[in-house]
Amino acid sequence: MAASSEDKLRDNEKGTNGIIRADFDKATHHMSHEEKHAAVRAAKFGYGPLAHLGSQAETMLPAFGGEFQPGLYKPVEGRKFANPAPLGLSAFALTTFLLSLINLGTLNVTSPAIIISLAFGYGGLVQLLAGMWEMAVGNTFGATALSSYGGFWISFAIILTPGGFQVEATTESADGVGGLLNLLGLYLMISALAGIADSSNSFFVIPVVHFPWSAKGQLARRKTDHTA
Repeated sequence: MAASSEDKLRDNEKGTNGIIRADFDKATHHMSHEEKHAAVRAAKFGYGPLAHLGSQAETMLPAFGGEFQPGLYKPVEGRKFANPAPLGLSAFALTTFLLSLINLGTLNVTSPAIIISLAFGYGGLVQLLAGMWEMAVGNTFGATALSSYGGFWISFAIILTPGGFQVEATTESADGVGGLLNLLGLYLMISALAGIADSSNSFFVIPVVHFPWSAKGQLARRKTDHTA
């Protein structure tokens, strides 16, 4: 029978990492067999990063083992994305809150210039990224809503940017910022109605229609042929 790691260490006058036999016996006399085995493994590698206590071969991974990342253990499989909705909602809430304060004339501030940087960065870029991450996790509604609001804030910031984009002077004939806000109000109203509309609160509800050559249309046709 092959000798264990502990027996091999005892057979040498001087053990792993300079531990003599007497010191090893004194330091490990209160340990169980499994604890002594772990101590031997740790001492063998100098208590460094290679001194992992686990020895399951199926969990070991050589350096750059297909992940382009050195490491001893396999990466966690099936890991899911975090929920990006709180980030997108926070970006929308803060930017909208600041614009509302400006519209109310809080502290006599009426110029929307202060919101340009926030609309570009937080309400625009960050919210657009949150919408893309919602698409990655499979949330179609969240991806549509956050991406739409992110695009709105970026376009709103472009209109408010003086000079470089030459947009502010161009949109004066089209009611400028007010025209964009009117369009936003119409979009929000339609979105709200689409979210709450049903047969109990509407004169009519437009049914969902699928093209005959689409997957849904072919499935419905097969069901009709089967029941006929």
